[in-house]
Amino acid sequence: MEAKDDAPMSPSAQAKVESGRRDIMEKVMQFAMSENFEKDFEDFALEHKKEFLKILVMDLNDTHPMEWHETYLEYLHTFEGKIERFIKSAGFEVNDFYEECKVILETDDEDELSIPIPIETKFFLEALLATSEYPMFIHLMKGEMMQFKNELDLEIATAAPGPVSSSSSSASAAKTETNDSCDSKGGNDDKDIGDDSK
Repeated sequence: MEAKDDAPMSPSAQAKVESGRRDIMEKVMQFAMSENFEKDFEDFALEHKKEFLKILVMDLNDTHPMEWHETYLEYLHTFEGKIERFIKSAGFEVNDFYEECKVILETDDEDELSIPIPIETKFFLEALLATSEYPMFIHLMKGEMMQFKNELDLEIATAAPGPVSSSSSSASAAKTETNDSCDSKGGNDDKDIGDDSK
């Protein structure tokens, strides 16, 4: 007699499935938290610095240029693609990873699982989901722009001759860089749409 497809999985079989999916999660955590992955995001931010430097002089309630939303979609496509390609290269199925994400985020009673979920795994997934939202993307890009400006300030301060103060010279350079970015894109005259974070 053939076994029914909906027959309950034995405890040992369930533990094996959970163990395999947990292996996927651990590998993805290591990959997404690696220096190389972080460097990839820093490079992505620098590639778009002319679009985003203006964020340092914008008010919280200012509307965001449409190009920011387009870059956000590019960001999602780029980094979700990196994770999915890594999963496949590690010999796993992408669907298994997403299924494990669903189990971890939706499981309230860990007694239902054969293998407990480490708390850092759940924190990682919550953070990963947060970075896929537009407001968090903007927050991350602003942080990268601030870091870029600070490095530019330091470079100007160490290279400036004579008694010119580092604060005035760096402020002037940062303002010039920001104005250039606005001018190259037409400033706030571009077609804007509202901030999704409202």
